[in-house]
Amino acid sequence: MAPFALWDATSGTSVGQGLAVSGGVDSMALATLCSQLVQSNIGFHLDLQAFVLDHDARVSSDREASRTREELERLGIPATIVTIQWDYDVKTLPTSDFETLARQKRYQALGAACRDHGIRSILLGHHEDDQAETVLMRLAAGQRSYGLSGMKEVVPIPECFGMYGISESGSPSREALGKHRMSNVSRYRDGHVGLPLGSEDGGVTVFRPLLPFNKQQLIATCRASGTHWIEDSTNGDVSLTTRNAVRHLLATDRLPMALRKPRLLRVKDRMVGQLFEAEGYSHWMSHSIVSFDTRTGRLVVRFPLRDIPDGKNDISTNDKALYLIRKMLNTVSSRPEAPMAHITGHAETLIPVSPKGPKERIFSIGDVHLTLHSDPRPATATRPSFRGAPFLNPIHTWILTRSQYPGNKPLPALMIPPSHKEQSPEHKVPLDLWDGRFWIGVQNNTPYTLKVRPFRAADMMTLRRDLRRPALPSMIEHLLQKLAPGQSRFTLPAIVIPREELDPSEVAVPWEQRPPKTARYDDGTGDVLLALPSLNYKCPAALAPDLGDFGCHISYKKVDFRVVEGVKASAESTATEDTTWGSSGDKGSRREGFRKTKGSRRLYGWHNR
Repeated sequence: MAPFALWDATSGTSVGQGLAVSGGVDSMALATLCSQLVQSNIGFHLDLQAFVLDHDARVSSDREASRTREELERLGIPATIVTIQWDYDVKTLPTSDFETLARQKRYQALGAACRDHGIRSILLGHHEDDQAETVLMRLAAGQRSYGLSGMKEVVPIPECFGMYGISESGSPSREALGKHRMSNVSRYRDGHVGLPLGSEDGGVTVFRPLLPFNKQQLIATCRASGTHWIEDSTNGDVSLTTRNAVRHLLATDRLPMALRKPRLLRVKDRMVGQLFEAEGYSHWMSHSIVSFDTRTGRLVVRFPLRDIPDGKNDISTNDKALYLIRKMLNTVSSRPEAPMAHITGHAETLIPVSPKGPKERIFSIGDVHLTLHSDPRPATATRPSFRGAPFLNPIHTWILTRSQYPGNKPLPALMIPPSHKEQSPEHKVPLDLWDGRFWIGVQNNTPYTLKVRPFRAADMMTLRRDLRRPALPSMIEHLLQKLAPGQSRFTLPAIVIPREELDPSEVAVPWEQRPPKTARYDDGTGDVLLALPSLNYKCPAALAPDLGDFGCHISYKKVDFRVVEGVKASAESTATEDTTWGSSGDKGSRREGFRKTKGSRRLYGWHNR
């Protein structure tokens, strides 16, 4: 049972483990094996919690779920029935749509159940026959290469992107990425600006321990143990779902030999081997990182050259290049994973065979903008290729940032209504994934509905008015120029009071006539800019006494650990000069300069995780 290797059996601690059960023979065989494991002397207490799925798509589904729960309790496994909630009549859906939506609803319900029970991993009963069906379905859908590697034995729970505490989140890493060259913070009376963000970790992990076994072995396991299971009558209807049709074809041996189960599994094994080899080359990520900043999602990398034996660009070498580029793009992208099809045409530009200047210097891949940047290191510096041979290449340094938002699509936005009662700073607020990159939760004790939207050009008017005040340093403008130059700053989150929330008579007060610490004035967009949370900056408008208080929890999405290693290695190998910003009248801040921060700290109502 692979998942239990994650815990130290000698620690004597209790291990919480989820178990997804549909009532079919596969999941009931898994439940039987887990029950036997609990009863054996394994050196630690295994806390099993079964979740019985009721899709609520058939009349008898609730009765079948109750019978399954009774059988699990007979096996000594506590069980909870998880009923999938539908927003519409599932009988009206086309079969293909139902299959897709049922998968999404199933994983989201299981993820929520695990989160609510404090469980970080769940076992699924997928077996060898399911694996062959998956490979054949992907082949029929036109997938090639790594797409034919089938289901993974261990994977973050799918279909739950944006669900905090479920999808690779819930356990913020406070140390990771906190030691790169911009990890310093200047102290000032209006708050601490520039504190680096932590990245998220955690979430629910899916394990599939039965993939090496076929269905006949699972049936034999249940029969030998006297475990009852339920046969779903719809599984035999080949017209109902694609998987039913594929299952029927594989069972009747009507397919050519090349498409039968043994061949499909061999294809899967070969693709898994190639994928494993490509993942092994991901260690070049740590060598390629120049810098990465979680406050803006700006990544600077030097890709290695591609080492081609005998001058031939073989498929495996190209796949390794694509895999490495994809990993880098995922760090910046707002999507769960960058599509491989978008990367193929740019592989030679980013990871070339020879250190010649690329033809393209500025382009986008999906929602990631790439810009060629001159290498600040001496031309004599060496960088490794895929095969480890050094080469001289001072020109292939790329800056990766989030692309500008297209005008024909809605902008990412979060609306935060005011709290009905005053919340303490220790109150935990729910976090939402903004633009697929920043987890943000706002504690809103103001009388207004607040909005998190992209920073935009008109907001610079507000900042420049703020920065003309003698009491405010120019640090925020310096940070924007350094960390988010040009158009990239307009992909940062901003907290505002929307214009529609304000009294029309109060929104057009000129800056010169505005009383001190009054929140209401027109910044050119109608919105009142309150804060740039990823930079830990509150505008003076946020300090108005009649506004009320608000705080923010913010962290960056989960980042590949090799990016973290690369950031640390780059920081250690590069001598950096710290700059101290302070106002002319603030000798204390000028004297103290930057204050290094470690871990998580609450600053003026702000929580950087």
